Amino acid sequence: ANYGGGGGGAGADNSSSYSGGAGGSGIVLVRYLMTYGASKCSGGTQTNDGTYYIHTFTGSGTFTAN
Repeated sequence: ANYGGGGGGAGADNSSSYSGGAGGSGIVLVRYLMTYGASKCSGGTQTNDGTYYIHTFTGSGTFTAN
């Protein structure tokens, strides 16, 4: 378990959003810079290292950008 292809990605711009594709089994990590006043995103197991927020997915889940 958790050694496969990971999850599908998606992107968005100011005028529209796109749904991500289904991924295979695996671990997915999402990391982004902690900035003053920025809203934290949601999904997965959330941690931070003082500089970055990190979301870890080891099963089905949804990452939501705020």
